[in-house]
Amino acid sequence: MELEEMKSAWENLNNRVEQQEILSKNLLEKIVEERNKAKMNKIRYSEYVGAIISYVGASYIIINFAKIDGLLLQACALLSVSLLFLMPVISFKTLREFKKIKISTLSYAEVLEMYALKRISFIKLQRINIFLGFFLMIMFLPVILAMNGKDINSISNLWTLIVPVSVLFFAAFSFFVLRWYSRILNEMKDLLQDLS
Repeated sequence: MELEEMKSAWENLNNRVEQQEILSKNLLEKIVEERNKAKMNKIRYSEYVGAIISYVGASYIIINFAKIDGLLLQACALLSVSLLFLMPVISFKTLREFKKIKISTLSYAEVLEMYALKRISFIKLQRINIFLGFFLMIMFLPVILAMNGKDINSISNLWTLIVPVSVLFFAAFSFFVLRWYSRILNEMKDLLQDLS
């Protein structure tokens, strides 16, 4: 009888340990998911601010479109508006992909694989956005001057000072943002690796 009671007690203890392990694993998964969500929100909020700035810029061009003379400048304005609407869509599409990673429903290897693929896609699309932003900056300059009634040739130091400084500022800002995004994504990867 004592042997049966010991077996029963041992099985109960094993069951409790297994349940505790499952609860601990579930809790850890939820904590990692919440921390990753908080880190992704840092990127998401900065993209929201960028989207607002883009939509305000596009609205400004649309409102002042009548002030733009010449078919080439109007084409540049329309292309600028298109880019200002397209760039936030690209960013939000890649951010939405990260939401599809559900730690609790996938295996550890699947989570890391999905995350690595989404991270690569996100960085590539951010680089495309940087290229589009540079292209937009070059196209937007004559448009903004035309909306203010100025000719591109009437601005002194435009090509020797204003454009090079603007390009340098844009390149430095883009490098900073891409590096910041990479750091956040690396922190998220580290959190996911802690699940193992």
